[in-house]
Amino acid sequence: MKKILLLIFMLAPAGFLHAQVDASGRGSEHVLLPNSQTKKSRSTPVLPAPGWSWGAGYELALPQHSFHQGMRPVHSLALQGGLLLNGRLMLGAETSLGAYAMRSYNVAYQAGNNKIDANVNYESIVFQGGLQGQYQIGPLRRITPFLSLRAGYTRFFSTFRVEENSLASCRVLDARTLQSDGTWYYGYGAGLRIFTGGDRGRGDFISLSAQHTQGGFVDYVNVSKLQHHDGPVPTGDGKALQATFVNAGNREVHRHTLAEVYRNRLNLLQIRVGYQTFIRW
Repeated sequence: MKKILLLIFMLAPAGFLHAQVDASGRGSEHVLLPNSQTKKSRSTPVLPAPGWSWGAGYELALPQHSFHQGMRPVHSLALQGGLLLNGRLMLGAETSLGAYAMRSYNVAYQAGNNKIDANVNYESIVFQGGLQGQYQIGPLRRITPFLSLRAGYTRFFSTFRVEENSLASCRVLDARTLQSDGTWYYGYGAGLRIFTGGDRGRGDFISLSAQHTQGGFVDYVNVSKLQHHDGPVPTGDGKALQATFVNAGNREVHRHTLAEVYRNRLNLLQIRVGYQTFIRW
């Protein structure tokens, strides 16, 4: 929360100072061009309204507070689209798909006649989708700040694929183990639109933003303990994620732990940089 408020206070003076410089240098501002004017310099900010908006970019999600336990930053591709209702308010939808861990590790264990020696390929991906709104602060300039709100649903998927070893006495029954959980989220933040070009029917921008996203409790794999650790089930917030094996000799079915699963409230600081365009309908 403090980070978002600090960012908002930083953005507002930046937009105001730029507005003063722009006003002293040009003496005018432009939101929409008159229909009678057929040509316009691409250096003049243009935000066609009403119209469509779409964009794409890279997003870095940093875990915050208790959600930081056993979690790593999420790197995602983000898409958004919506309607520009007037010169300042945009409503639409957004979605992103990213990953926070991809690696391989070894599982080696022996107890009695049960022996495992196998490689495990692991990956975790995060899907997010929902509604968003953006409100422009002040008149349109070459660098314009905005506030944003969002709400939607996010889901975490973790997949474990066990590669069998012919020398081991155990054979895996479920070579692919999936851990999945999701929760609803809401968020708020701020950003900057940097005008890069356009004409009377289109405006192109580089968009920089930061969002504080929170939600309900969600299960996710603890990437700090991606190793074999048979024994008591983890205590506290952790629980064992296990796969089923069978002894090739006596056909005894048993389970071995592949990882730990944590459960915490969703809490992310999401930083996005991308391209955004507005087209008048």
